[in-house]
Amino acid sequence: MHKGLEALSKSVEEQLKFEDPNAFVGTVHVNIPHHNFTFDLHMREGENFMNSVTNGEGGDLLGEYLECACGGNMSCSTCHIVLDEESFTKLDPPCEAEIDMLDLAFEPTQTSRLGCQIKMSKDIDGMTVTIPAGVNNMWG
Repeated sequence: MHKGLEALSKSVEEQLKFEDPNAFVGTVHVNIPHHNFTFDLHMREGENFMNSVTNGEGGDLLGEYLECACGGNMSCSTCHIVLDEESFTKLDPPCEAEIDMLDLAFEPTQTSRLGCQIKMSKDIDGMTVTIPAGVNNMWG
């Protein structure tokens, strides 16, 4: 029971960060080369890329490109994105579970990550994210 309350508390704290009007808001440059389309996305500090697609500003523009089927549990690769090299090197390396899912992703690259694992911070403000041309959903 104790671990459940801890998880709930952490979830509430994360949600409150997104409602803080003074929270840092960073910019992500999104590139969709297979449709010759680029735009900027604004994300609050701590918000992950998948949440921006499913619940935030990016939903209208990215919903058709990123399915985010597992809801951020790292059990699919439908939020696969490719980061610019500079931003990629500023992040902690992916964990083994993320690497396993990236092995199943559509044409992964050296700078591929799962969007559910990329949280906005001042370090990666201005990063460029490229959306791959296809999605592999092993469960759908």
